[in-house]
Amino acid sequence: MTYKTLLAHLELGRPNACVLAAAKALAEKFDARVIGVAASQPIQILYAEVYAAGDLLKMDRDQIEAEIAKAQTEFQSALGPLALDWRTFVTSRPLSDCIAGEARAADLILTAPDIGGAPFEATRRTVVGDLVMRAGRPVIIAPDRKTPFASDHILVAWRDTREARRAVADAAPLLAAARKVSVVEVAGKAEAPDARRRVDDVASWLSRRGIAAEAQVHLARGSDAHEIAHVAQETSADVVVAGAYGHARFQEWMFGGVTHDLLMHPTRPVFLSH
Repeated sequence: MTYKTLLAHLELGRPNACVLAAAKALAEKFDARVIGVAASQPIQILYAEVYAAGDLLKMDRDQIEAEIAKAQTEFQSALGPLALDWRTFVTSRPLSDCIAGEARAADLILTAPDIGGAPFEATRRTVVGDLVMRAGRPVIIAPDRKTPFASDHILVAWRDTREARRAVADAAPLLAAARKVSVVEVAGKAEAPDARRRVDDVASWLSRRGIAAEAQVHLARGSDAHEIAHVAQETSADVVVAGAYGHARFQEWMFGGVTHDLLMHPTRPVFLSH
């Protein structure tokens, strides 16, 4: 298995250099091609504003078209012959649903972190947590960094969940191409022996697929998210692979601490599966 088609999600009204750099690096590594996609919602007109609705709608549509054209130029300039297709949508649907639907054409999605923004930017903003949950494809979140995208050292943030098992399977091509793979579980002292057995199992599973991996257990000194971030920093990991786990509450996805931090505050590229 490999990645042959990537989906690069470009946010309108913002630079997308880091997402495009990651897409280009992975496309070259796996001899893949890249589909670019951008989406926006039209402005929402309140009843009190209806008298000016025509002007507002036209101004908003003109702005969206200008931002789409700029994003397309950015995509094609960055990817060149690696660009396979360019898709845009102006829709009343949640943008995460729209982007997730396009994932049917790809093996892997690349996007930027969910950094929020001003209320008037909501029509341009994709809720990345929703995208991860709904896509049915793994998602790489590429934060804004000055260092080039690399995937030589992959850190697998292990937790004995369905989502983590899915993430390791989805990341197998990336792991196979890495020079170093570390499978890390954070555990309390009493749980450490069981954690050691689990990460050894994961490393053995990878080994039987020709992927050499080092199994590690780190004693919890705070939150799991803090410890994973510390290990990634100390070992100069290029990418963190993790399962995205959460549950529905009031029709929103509420995440555990590790997933929340990886979604909202990534310090390096993060590969997430649900």
